[in-house]
Amino acid sequence: MKQRYDVIAKAYDAALSPEEYDSLISQWSHYLAAHDSQLPSAVSKRSSTHDTIVDRELTSHFNRAVGLLKRLASSEKPETPEDLVSNEERLTLVLNLNGQTAASNAKPGDLFDGVTKVEQLSTRLRGKDYKRLRDALSRASRIGATAPPTVVVADISGGALMHLAVVPTEVGDRAQVFMVLRAIAPKWTVDLRSVLMNVFDLTNRECEIIEGLCSNENVSDLAERDGRSVHTIRTQVKTVLSKTGATSQTSLVRLVSGLSTLSGINSWGKQEGVAVGRRSPIELPDGRWIELYLHGPVGGRPVIFIHGMLDGIGISPEVDQELYARNIRWIAPVRASFGRSDPLHDIEAAPRLFAEDLRSIMDHLDVRSAPVIGHMAGSVYAFAAATYLPDRITAVINVSGGIPIRTRQQFLLMTPRQKVVALTARYTPSLLPLIVNAGISQIKSGMERRLMEALYKDAPHDLHVARRPEVFALLRARYRFTVEQGDTAFITDAAYVTRDWSELVAPITQPVQLIHGARDPVVRIETVREFVAEKPEIRLDERDDAGQLLFYQMPEVVLNAVETAVSKSRSI
Repeated sequence: MKQRYDVIAKAYDAALSPEEYDSLISQWSHYLAAHDSQLPSAVSKRSSTHDTIVDRELTSHFNRAVGLLKRLASSEKPETPEDLVSNEERLTLVLNLNGQTAASNAKPGDLFDGVTKVEQLSTRLRGKDYKRLRDALSRASRIGATAPPTVVVADISGGALMHLAVVPTEVGDRAQVFMVLRAIAPKWTVDLRSVLMNVFDLTNRECEIIEGLCSNENVSDLAERDGRSVHTIRTQVKTVLSKTGATSQTSLVRLVSGLSTLSGINSWGKQEGVAVGRRSPIELPDGRWIELYLHGPVGGRPVIFIHGMLDGIGISPEVDQELYARNIRWIAPVRASFGRSDPLHDIEAAPRLFAEDLRSIMDHLDVRSAPVIGHMAGSVYAFAAATYLPDRITAVINVSGGIPIRTRQQFLLMTPRQKVVALTARYTPSLLPLIVNAGISQIKSGMERRLMEALYKDAPHDLHVARRPEVFALLRARYRFTVEQGDTAFITDAAYVTRDWSELVAPITQPVQLIHGARDPVVRIETVREFVAEKPEIRLDERDDAGQLLFYQMPEVVLNAVETAVSKSRSI
């Protein structure tokens, strides 16, 4: 009884503070261990829909803790659409997802003056930009606030252009999504003025000129405001251009905009040490959108990289350069519900539906056939691709990949953190949302290093690799990538990787190679050996001095295998 209450107490602690996540995992691990005798030894081929360990009181408290955590996460959101414009100096328009105006700070004569619905912007935005805005509204209706932002351009007085950021934003406790159109202007600060003066030897007056231009004022506006002649202002603008090296007023604004964001961008795809490639989102036949990232030469030999569960599509700059040297085109689709790809709600059909998405991607890129790389939990989807697309997938290379879970013993061999999450997904799925969302809270609170340390605490080899700055940059990016849409992606994958998915392996006739580290703390090498022993057509490349982070530690091993696979693919 005390053990249950300890878990309940930690559930609420973790909901209130991301620093308590590790303590929750510890208490929950003890609880699961105490109920170990209730767990069956065999693992089903289907995902768990009911708890094997039934504790209604515990479930009730876990659900309340999840609700509390999500309410706290949304407490910093603006309460109403009007809050989005109330203290905003830049021109701003807020639309609901039906395209109706919800709030605006437009003054008479402004671009948004009198706009009550999105259709009225068709004559104020350029044609392609109006379509981009409508597409953004449609995308946000499907995917919510994690839909990607975009930029549209409006023609304003005197032939000038105004650039507007289009950003989906959640409002209120119920997390309603609105589309915010806001004039793009540098964030003018004392520090920015100081940089401009010190670096380019500008005067205060010249900085005022730049500030006006960055606020979409033209030369005539500045002259009228300051009581000076247009000729004087033009002369000052020429001096500013000369001092900064900018070739035009547009390039000057672009330069200042860049300087105003020197603090960096927190997006997972913009971190130093991570190459995410060329972004190429595509629309699928069913109307969903999927993100796609491409590395290497456009005409290179294609290979498809399938990311895992707590694993992103970013690669190191060194690997990116190596792809050009080897003439390999690295195609990295973002699976449904991950990153900014539209969500997929049919968990049971996820691998098959991914294979269908992959066929559409290959058709879009005019790729007739290619090998696939399944990284970590991506192995499930690599096998699925080979099974459902036998005419398109030429080979399977799984790196640190999972294998079908057929016995409870496979869970027990994992390191403590991975084991408790896997057991929860398998035997108490109704309690998984708290475990996942408390972890998401830790990631979004900037505690990725703490999460990484906990994941590999009992795997010293991987911990040593993970602490390398260039590797940690990739790990941090992948954590953020997985949780960008909340818990959906993790929970979907957890349902599959914790079952016996042998049916995705049996039909495969293509060559299969498993590259696996003997020190892998999650998918133990002895279980991989047993799996391969039953399937002589599968080749195991076992690396004695590697763990789960094999791809980050020795990328040349993976690239050499890819080189062989794409060469054979071309000869078929």
